[in-house]
Amino acid sequence: PAQVAAAARVEAILLRERFAPPALAALEQEAGFSKSDSRDILDAMVDLGRLVKVTPELAFHRGLLDEVAAAAASVVRAKGELGVADLKERLGVSRKYAVPLLEHLDRIGVTRRKGDVRVAGPEYGRGFGAARQKRVPATAGDLALQIVGVDLFLHGRNPWGSGR
Repeated sequence: PAQVAAAARVEAILLRERFAPPALAALEQEAGFSKSDSRDILDAMVDLGRLVKVTPELAFHRGLLDEVAAAAASVVRAKGELGVADLKERLGVSRKYAVPLLEHLDRIGVTRRKGDVRVAGPEYGRGFGAARQKRVPATAGDLALQIVGVDLFLHGRNPWGSGR
């Protein structure tokens, strides 16, 4: 229950801040949970596909990364390439956020770095985000059930039965 509420606060903060989220330490503080609880909660949210760490200290909501990938693909489709300035302008963010986002797109294959720009990568055009990754819970209730399930699993009780 407390972990579910904390996860909901994290998700609300990430959605509010969109493409310029706070660093994880500031996120933990704003969400109001202890350092020991925070890593468990954040790791569970990563495991559930609700958030993605693009650097060790910077995480984004999964759905927002889908928007980033679509925006990048749109620029590549129109111009043939994507630069840092293009993504900064498109998302309204500083270089502090644009560079890690571009590096993430390179890692997942949506783009490929070619000198100072990005071009279409091997995964370009195959669909983005949740369709290629883990199922994202549709509602806060689904998220709560999954977090409780992960918590039970971590404490030696498998809520999904013996086959998992």
